[in-house]
Amino acid sequence: PIPCVPWQSQTSGQYQRRVHGDKYPYRLVLNSEASKEITWHCKHYQSRNLMKHYTSGADLAADMGIPVSNLEKTFADYNKGAEAKSDPFGKVFWPATPFTANDSFYVAIVEPVIHYAMGGVKIGTDSAVQTSDGTGIPGLFAGGEVAGGVHGLNRLGGSSLLDCVVFGRVSGASATRYLLNKISVGDVHGGPPGSVGSGGGGATGSFTMTVSPGSKNVVVSWDGSAGASAGSGGADTPSSDSNVPLRSSYDDDDPPADEGSSADGDGEQELVPDGLELTMEEVAKHTTEDDVWVVVNGKVLAPRKFLMDHPGVKKRS
Repeated sequence: PIPCVPWQSQTSGQYQRRVHGDKYPYRLVLNSEASKEITWHCKHYQSRNLMKHYTSGADLAADMGIPVSNLEKTFADYNKGAEAKSDPFGKVFWPATPFTANDSFYVAIVEPVIHYAMGGVKIGTDSAVQTSDGTGIPGLFAGGEVAGGVHGLNRLGGSSLLDCVVFGRVSGASATRYLLNKISVGDVHGGPPGSVGSGGGGATGSFTMTVSPGSKNVVVSWDGSAGASAGSGGADTPSSDSNVPLRSSYDDDDPPADEGSSADGDGEQELVPDGLELTMEEVAKHTTEDDVWVVVNGKVLAPRKFLMDHPGVKKRS
C-alpha cells in the first residue's frame, strides 16, 4: 500500500522519494524505434522540457550518474524478458525491442501530477450549488473543478473547458441575475440607507438580462419591459444569420499590428487586418492549413501559429 502523504506539503520529487526511497526517479525510455512512432509528441514534450533527447546510451548514463555498463545490463535483462514474454513486473507488451546502448533515446521522468479533479460540489444547469435532495442553495454558484458530476464518472480529454469556460460564464450570469433580483426588491444589505444593495428600495419585481457577446451589449429589463442597456451598439441578441457583419479586431490589451502581420510570441493568435467587416460566407472561404479563419465572440481570428502547437493537429514530419 502507498502511504497517504499531504500533497501540498512537498514537491513531486519529495513525494516520490518518500514513497519509493532510493528507487526514485522512474524514467520512461523510448529508443529510436519507439520514438519514431510518436515523433511529433516527443518533439512537442521536448520543447516544453518534459522530455530529453540523448544521442547515445552513454549520454543517458552520464546524465543519470551511472556507468554505461549498468544501463547495458538493464537493457540485456529487458531483452531477455521480451524474448520470454515474461518478467518479474508482469509486463505484457514488448514493443521496439531489442534495446541497445548504441541507439538514441527520448527520456522523461515519470511523476504524479494533479491532472484533473473529478469530485466536487453538485451543481445544476444554472451552476447553483445543490443540497443532497437537489435543491439549489440561494446565492451559491460554482464553476470549474470545484464542481463535480458534470462529466459523470470520467471525462473526455479537453472537456475540462466545459467546467472552466462554460460553467464559469453560466455561474457568473446566474450570480448576477440572483443579485439583481435581490436588488430589485430591496433585499440586499450592507450599504448606507437608500443605496443600491442596502435593502432600501430599488425597482420592484423580477428582471431579465440579455447578454450579446458578439455586439458587446447587455440589456436589462424589469418585469419584462425594456430597461437599461449598455454596450457598443448593434443587435441586442446574437444571430445565426450568416450575413450579420463580424468584426476583425484586437483585444483591448493588444496594440494593433500592421495589416497582414501576426501577433508577436509563440502560440499567439493572429488576427485578420483590424477593422474589417466580414460575413460568415467570407470566413468560410478560409479553410486551408496556411489560411484558416475562425470566429470567436464576434472576432475573426487566423490562428495559424497556434495550430502547430496544438496536440490535435496532424503529425509533424
